[in-house]
Formats: sequence, structure tokens, C-alpha cells
Amino acid sequence: MQLFFTDRRKVWKVGAVAGVRPAELRELFERRRVPAGTPILLDDAMRPVEPLSSWFRVIGQQGLDAKTMRAYAYTVLMLLNFLTARGLDLRMATENDVLEFRRWRREDAEETVGEATWDRDAAAIGGLFDYLAQVGYVSGRPWRATGRGESLVVVAIPFRNVLQIPVQPLASKIVIDANNYFAPRDGQVPANDNGDTAASEMLAAHLTGTRVVKAFNAIMAAHIVGHARPSGAPHRRAISIAGDDDQAKRAVTEFIDQIGFDVVDRPTDSPKVSRHTSSATVASTAAARFLNLTS
Repeated sequence: MQLFFTDRRKVWKVGAVAGVRPAELRELFERRRVPAGTPILLDDAMRPVEPLSSWFRVIGQQGLDAKTMRAYAYTVLMLLNFLTARGLDLRMATENDVLEFRRWRREDAEETVGEATWDRDAAAIGGLFDYLAQVGYVSGRPWRATGRGESLVVVAIPFRNVLQIPVQPLASKIVIDANNYFAPRDGQVPANDNGDTAASEMLAAHLTGTRVVKAFNAIMAAHIVGHARPSGAPHRRAISIAGDDDQAKRAVTEFIDQIGFDVVDRPTDSPKVSRHTSSATVASTAAARFLNLTS
């Protein structure tokens, strides 16, 4: 396979194209409106490799700049070659295959990459599989579902805005609360400051009919992608959780394991938790700071 990038100037510079009149070529460019820099993946017979070439055209029409499209194209081509070397294709790819590709990119490739580059790689891979699912090529992303039919929702907004979250759409769902109360940003909340309640309790009281589990409030967002490791990997990082519903915590634990982390369930009678809350809906933000067993 060979990867090319559209460039109208080079087409006109080449001149006549066998079997296509200049007017037809010009009309083709205008009708298809392929942005400059759009990737095209061709097989050995110089035919477009589908559905990748169609996805490239879609992201071009979505307004991605040429530099980003080029980076996405090379990432996807590397993933495709990585899978092919293992006797797999995009339809057969699993969560573990993607994690292994990540490990290879970060640790074993001839030119390894850092977190920022992997974040871009992950965005490309996620966007590709979303498109493949949309057109029916695959059933969904190769990340597993949470199981047991549970619906998970992550709340990760400034604490001052939590009471603006609509209640009804989240009824019966498990809510993962990633918020931290920070008075200089959120304003003073006396009930929180004096220990009468806690941020997650306030969220749980607002979102009636949900089950709230505290998690992800002591990890940088970029680390959730950058530090993920397959189950059983050495130095796998742990994320602390706390909640008062065992079923909800099991679903959240399974989800966290699936995305690449171990889990530590903070006891709700722990001094670090009970000092700031009267129920098991919160975990101390300090709880995960020492859990750098590892994103």
C-alpha cells in the first residue's frame, strides 16, 4: 500500500491525464471538493483502499488541516501494518490490540512517541473506528462495553456548574463524579468548607435517581490515555473510587479496568473519606496521590 496526499497544483503541473479531459478533471475537483492535503491510500494496483480512503475524505471535509490529516493518516497506516503483522485487520481488532499498539508506539517503535503525540494517535484511531461503526464496517470501537447493561455517565465540569446539569436524562444511570471543589474557582460553599457535606453528596442530591461513584478526580485528563496499561502489566497505575452502591462500583471498576487501570476502593469509613462526607459517595482527592502504581 502507498499513501498519497492530494495536491491540485501538482496535478495541473503534470498536465494531461490519460483518458481524462482537463475540463472533466476540473469538474471532478469541484464536484468532489477534496481539500488539499487529503490522504489517499492506494493498493498495489493503485486502487483506493476502502473504507480508509473514504474516511480520509470525510475528515478532510470536516475541516481538519493538512498537517493533522497527514499525522492521522500515518497513524492509521501504522496501526494497519501493526495488525497485519499479527494476522489481523480492522474488523478483528480488540481493545488489547489497540493497547499493544499503544505500547509499541510508546516503547518499542524505532521512533517512540510521548504522551502528546499518543493523544493525537488515540484521537485518530477513535475517529476512524467511529466512522467504521457508522458505515457498518465494524460493530463499534474495539473498547469493550461496561457490561450488565449499565449506562455510565462521567461528570467532569467545574463544580460551580453541577447544579445546572439536567436531571431527567441521567435518571437511573451510574454517574462517575470526576469533580473537585476548588473555592478560588467555584466560590465558597460553607457546607462543604465546614464538613457538613461533600461535593459528590451535593451532586448526588441534585441528580435524583442516579448512583454516584467518585473517580478520576486525582488524575490528569491526558494521563487517562497516556498511562493506560493492559490488565496484569507491571507498574499499572491505580485509580481510587468510592461509592455507596456496590453494583455501581462494580460497573465502574470494570470500566476502569477496561480502559487500562487497576482500582482501589476507598472504604467509606476511612478517616480520609469520612472526615469530609457522611456517606460513601465521595473519595478523598488525596487518596489517589500515593497510588502511582502506574493514565
